[in-house]
Amino acid sequence: MWPFGCFTRRPSKRSYQRLVQRANNLLHSPPMKDGPTRRFRRALRKLDKFRWSQSAEWGNPAIAQDCANLIFRRGEAQGGAEVGLSLFLMCCWIDRQKPYEVVWSRLLRGLDYCISDPHSADPPGLPEDRNHVRKTAIVRASRSGGIAGWFAETVLEIVKVHGRARGNIYRFMGRMLRDILDVRSDATLNKIHQLCDGQRVPVEFKRAWMAVMMLRRDQKVIRRLLQRALRGVPHGRLALRYWHSKAHFRESECELPVDGRMLSIFSQLFLGEYSEPTDVIEAASRFAAARRPRLSPSAFDALFFGLDRQDME
Repeated sequence: MWPFGCFTRRPSKRSYQRLVQRANNLLHSPPMKDGPTRRFRRALRKLDKFRWSQSAEWGNPAIAQDCANLIFRRGEAQGGAEVGLSLFLMCCWIDRQKPYEVVWSRLLRGLDYCISDPHSADPPGLPEDRNHVRKTAIVRASRSGGIAGWFAETVLEIVKVHGRARGNIYRFMGRMLRDILDVRSDATLNKIHQLCDGQRVPVEFKRAWMAVMMLRRDQKVIRRLLQRALRGVPHGRLALRYWHSKAHFRESECELPVDGRMLSIFSQLFLGEYSEPTDVIEAASRFAAARRPRLSPSAFDALFFGLDRQDME
């Protein structure tokens, strides 16, 4: 049994299989010329709710055990939940180019090197832009409370200055890119400044939006990970209360993480010109707000798991 307090049931293989099957059914919908139909939107909303309420993707047998041991139920002798949270973010940074089953198992095990010694040699197999992992590890080692301390301070600072204003998710995204990732492109740095000001800017940084989406929207294992990680941080409980408040940090501001697979999914389903990630980001935002039921743009991310069904066949 996992030490998740009221969450006594771990994500199961069955819940993962249900997620995959439901997503695959939606991927086989007839192409839609004018955006998602009402029927499609309702089915997607149910899929999205199921995903986040059950933490279903973490029941994938290819990653479940490694993620449980190294992230979600990491013992205090191994650094506890703060280390688990740091490893979770680092895995988000490298979740590209390789199958996610490899990233969240073999590469996750290698990231323990970076936690124990931020200046050590790189573990084998990391992508070329491993500098994001290195910066996160260095920031963690230099701050009181580690990444959990950074998270709490960032949330509380945003709320203190902006209260319940719209754009707080964008402000958090901007600070995360600025503070714990190694971003050097002048074009991206300009967009980071705009995000920090609360402006909606379609930043093509899939892995960072993936992290924000999961931290804000997961209602089971990641939410519990945050609770445990922030327990020993000053004002950690208050920061977490604000973070999960719909008035302060709106799920509707969580953008869709986009890569080549999501470009293919949108081109297949919605019959539009989706040649660049920003095309899909803007379409997802437009589709999410266009009709009822209203969705978060990130709801479309659940369609990705329908590809797992095709891989298993």
